[in-house]
Amino acid sequence: MTISIDLGVVSDDRPDLRSRPPGPGPGRVVALAVCLLLAAGLLGASARSERQVLPEVRVPLGSGDAYSVDGGTLYLLGDGTITAHSVPGGERRWQSPLTTDHVFGVLAAGDVVLAYVSGEPGAQRFVALDAGTGALRWEGTGGPVFTGPESILLLTIGGYTDSDGPVFWERVRTGTGERMWRREFPSGTQLQVSDVEAEQFMATLPGGRVEIWETTVDRMVTSAEFPEDLQLTAQGNVAVGSVGDRLSGYSLPDLRLTWEREFATVTGWTYCDDSVFCLHTGDDRTIGLDPATGDVRWERPSQIGYLRLGPVLVADASSHPDGQGSLIVVDPGTGQTLRDFGRWQMIGYGRYGTAESVLVTQVNATATEMLVAELDVRALTLRVLGKIHEVGVDCASSGTVLLCRTQDNQVGMWELPISR
Repeated sequence: MTISIDLGVVSDDRPDLRSRPPGPGPGRVVALAVCLLLAAGLLGASARSERQVLPEVRVPLGSGDAYSVDGGTLYLLGDGTITAHSVPGGERRWQSPLTTDHVFGVLAAGDVVLAYVSGEPGAQRFVALDAGTGALRWEGTGGPVFTGPESILLLTIGGYTDSDGPVFWERVRTGTGERMWRREFPSGTQLQVSDVEAEQFMATLPGGRVEIWETTVDRMVTSAEFPEDLQLTAQGNVAVGSVGDRLSGYSLPDLRLTWEREFATVTGWTYCDDSVFCLHTGDDRTIGLDPATGDVRWERPSQIGYLRLGPVLVADASSHPDGQGSLIVVDPGTGQTLRDFGRWQMIGYGRYGTAESVLVTQVNATATEMLVAELDVRALTLRVLGKIHEVGVDCASSGTVLLCRTQDNQVGMWELPISR
């Protein structure tokens, strides 16, 4: 840790000893000493506070229980029950019994909570519970793909039970389960939401036909025929396809070819953000491409997955193939490393839905202690908030609250002193 003390203006000019003013009197000496002692005390307290044990609240878990946090609520997923607790206080809000022994997870959607539960072989089933009381609102078959305050998209593969059956996509109202529209596609169709707002989706049918559909209404926007072996991925207003080591870019929603490029070896790709398409090559490199033109903007050693946070790209130790990397911040335009913070791992992406700060924990933590810090992606600073004890690697975040499974099978919650 580096502590900076403002000593005022320091000059290299030598003082004129012949005209030196009289020294301070006894009173000024005492006052100066007191100020120095107070400053030292404050600095010492600041240093200690960054390593202090953070106050916590723990909620017991049953044997084999899982936990999930979404929408500012902690959900304990037990044997045939879901229990909701407040975050960060830990008070129990409600408990809802279910007719199943296994709950895969929960997802907040408007005024309901969608709980994924086990069903028949090949089926995806969920129940919609009232977010305030836990009462059953409705239940359905399918898998929510996109949730909004008023409706969700449901994807069901295999006609509910037959894995070789058709694929269904439908939109329903979150509060009541009322179906707004439903469309059936042939078996083997791949469906992708093509933009962040989920106003359109892309359907790749067997044989190479690609269709763009609206999601608010049952209407096809455009369609085109492609080679059957083309692997097409949509993100934002661009789709990128590959056949072997040749990449091609298409504008959305018109599916118009905009560029083609060939690389020695393509092992995979990810959308780092709307302005940078990250391509991974067989010679252990990550290449940043302009998704609109396919032009190479930068190259970096090693195959790393980056996440766009605020104005920068961020990758942590878990992004490296061997898990031995660092928490690094990269300029999306040039690929230049702006900061390397060492062995930290990201837990939460943003504060209250923003991308101004990131919660990180120490990778090389011991079994009894782990440091927690806040990464400011705009100021490029890492501020240690404190330490927590006896936790594992199963951690999540909700706003300014960190949640981790503890070694005694509880969920620990820490409200963090994140800067405002």
